Amino acid sequence: MNNWKKKFIIIWSGQLFSILSSSIAQFSIVLWISLKTGSAEVLSFAMIAALLPQALLGAFAGVYVDRWNRKWTMIGADSFVALCSGIIALLFYLDIVELWHIYILLALRSIGGSFHSPAMKSSIPLLAPEKELTRIAGINQAIQSICNIGGPALGAVLLLAFDMSVVMLLDVAGAIIACTSLLFVYIPNPKKENISAKSVLNDMRDGFHVIMRNRGVSWVMVTEILITFFVLPIVALMPLMTLHTFSGTAYQISLIETLFGVGMLAGGALLGIWNPKIRKILMIAFSYAVLGLALAICGMLPGNGYVFFAILTVV
Repeated sequence: MNNWKKKFIIIWSGQLFSILSSSIAQFSIVLWISLKTGSAEVLSFAMIAALLPQALLGAFAGVYVDRWNRKWTMIGADSFVALCSGIIALLFYLDIVELWHIYILLALRSIGGSFHSPAMKSSIPLLAPEKELTRIAGINQAIQSICNIGGPALGAVLLLAFDMSVVMLLDVAGAIIACTSLLFVYIPNPKKENISAKSVLNDMRDGFHVIMRNRGVSWVMVTEILITFFVLPIVALMPLMTLHTFSGTAYQISLIETLFGVGMLAGGALLGIWNPKIRKILMIAFSYAVLGLALAICGMLPGNGYVFFAILTVV
């Protein structure tokens, strides 16, 4: 704990490159699919491929991460994602890429992410004092928001200036930097337990019982799942909405994605500065209501309403 700031500077330096390059690659793939096919169905399949493995593996991944070496889990997951990005780059370079290649490799990248995320999040309390965890969470959110802002903007520029093979190789480089930075940090591991099917299922059952015993937590989780189920497809199809409804260009698509990140950064900064003394559940309900209203208005805008669409994206 004495050198926790130095450790986090090393980790954050590597993760910033990794998250930013992944954000660039992810947006570039979405933009490439949107421009090449213009199909909501194709884009939806790509989003399903990118998200479904994490949804299915999420319940299991955390149980295994608790038993594995967390640093090497993160390095292994980042390396696997880099390998998938490298294969995508090679397919584009050879000009033999097919949509089914994209689906499979997006799914494999998602599998790597499903293990990296819990390993990273569960390592934070082992590296920093408890009183600093809120500040660290804020810095993590800021890094994520910065990457959400920079990723689409850089992705559009790089895709139009070069090609997908170059963009995906940047993702490989980002993963290499992240893995290298982790090599210089010691991350302690809790006492290991033997892995068996029975112990994994017991841990999952215990976690489920803890959630169900707390009515507040269970209701919040159910609500979050329902909201995500309806909102995520809309957010995923925003590039096509820009392209078709507002006759947008690649740069206008990237601007909308960038403004979405700006809104997230502004909201997080406002909470960090203001810290309102309001019941959190009321704030969550109010935020969902504003989100729903903004999306509904976006759906009713005419073809010349791009400026209002951009403003509502921030909201």
